[in-house]
Amino acid sequence: MLARALQLPLLQGAAPGFADDGEIPEWAVPYAAAAARAGWFTGDEEGRFRANAPVTRAEMAAVLVRALGGAPSQQAADFADWEAIPDWAKGYVASAAEAGIMKGRAHRFFDPQAQSTRAEAAVAVLRLLMRE
Repeated sequence: MLARALQLPLLQGAAPGFADDGEIPEWAVPYAAAAARAGWFTGDEEGRFRANAPVTRAEMAAVLVRALGGAPSQQAADFADWEAIPDWAKGYVASAAEAGIMKGRAHRFFDPQAQSTRAEAAVAVLRLLMRE
């Protein structure tokens, strides 16, 4: 969705370069390769893309900030569950919130480990496009 919205040039025939490339559906390989080349996707701690795993809100924040060309913020965001956000994601969550791309859920909770919904992803991409 993000690659199409930002018109990222696709890499036909290129392997994304993740440890689990074989698990990425054929149709998604050019998108994954282009997003990896652009630095949006870096893989997990084991170098996997995890094509079949749900995307958490923390992961979505990181991808969106990278796609925006931003850097992780050094400031804390005002979320009630700030301490529950993984250390690697805190700067991205803060940057996504500062940019207005992502917001918290009810009662000022970011809910970093929750699965991102399609609606949240669509709204975040629209917000990102509106910044351009």
